[in-house]
Amino acid sequence: MPAPALHKMFARLIAIRSASSFNPLFDQGNPAPIDEIAGCMEAAGFAVEIEPLPEMLDKANGIGMLGRGSGGLVLLGRTDTAP
Repeated sequence: MPAPALHKMFARLIAIRSASSFNPLFDQGNPAPIDEIAGCMEAAGFAVEIEPLPEMLDKANGIGMLGRGSGGLVLLGRTDTAP
């Protein structure tokens, strides 16, 4: 599957509800945006790892890696949003 056009990828990401809050009533976790970003990175040729956070079952980090060593690239970013 080819990588999506940037404007389509951003539109899908913006549409995903993923508000972060210390209040469990408002927190929405981040599996949906992590999965979306992981799919885009895999389509672009990145190796992807999703690492769940043990202290927060509904949170994870997504790590994308392309290449190795001094010529490699690693992508890691935040997915939480605040209302």
